[in-house]
Amino acid sequence: HAPADHPSGEASSEAPEELAADAASSARAQPAPLGSPSAKAQGRWRYRVHYGDHQAGNQVATLDYVLEIEAGRYRLYTEGQAMGLLSLFYRGFFRQNSVGTVTRNGFSPERYEERRGERTPRTVLIESSGDTRSALYDGVRREPISPSAQDRLSIVAQLAWLSAARSEQLRAAAIEIELISVSGSRPLRFAVTRDLMLETPSGPRQLIRLRSEDGDGGQSGSLEIWLSESGELMPYRIRIEDRSGQVLDQVLASD
Repeated sequence: HAPADHPSGEASSEAPEELAADAASSARAQPAPLGSPSAKAQGRWRYRVHYGDHQAGNQVATLDYVLEIEAGRYRLYTEGQAMGLLSLFYRGFFRQNSVGTVTRNGFSPERYEERRGERTPRTVLIESSGDTRSALYDGVRREPISPSAQDRLSIVAQLAWLSAARSEQLRAAAIEIELISVSGSRPLRFAVTRDLMLETPSGPRQLIRLRSEDGDGGQSGSLEIWLSESGELMPYRIRIEDRSGQVLDQVLASD
């Protein structure tokens, strides 16, 4: 899909005019403003997870991202299934769950949980009071966070929503978002590159790449999120490189 320019030169804070519904097969959208009280949808996006870049064909798992929206609230969670090389898969894979509200500015998380392998889940609660927000880690430590902060799962949907909305934020050279993990928060700065081609199982796509050089705990590494402006509410590709150079590359499947 070739990106189209926003109809005006002003920054867009409006929700995309369509909301993904039958995402399991096409990740396309149906009419319904994201932030309206009547918005209701359920979508499932299946990704092929590769150990290393996807061009090498070393698929180790499938991973589903499931998004449910109703009455101004959302739930986003992942479900994975290993496919060989099980030990490598579990070294980099964890189950995630994010819940919160949806507004005309996108996703606003209130609770994020992740579980690595069979370990005890870890949770962060995100609370609002007036114009301020704070994160409560493991029920013990509280720290202030920015109003637009996203957790490690909702950030994916938020960036895809900005792209679907053709937000002026993605026409700048870079975008900064505070990232909330279960142990703390930190700003991520994404360099924005437009009009890149990506070969996907459903064919070539013209996409926007967001790349952060801070992909894992403030150390060397990177996070790449490849987005469409055609209405999809999840990315086409999520590539994570950790500080040791290991790569997990998630590419949206065609089925």
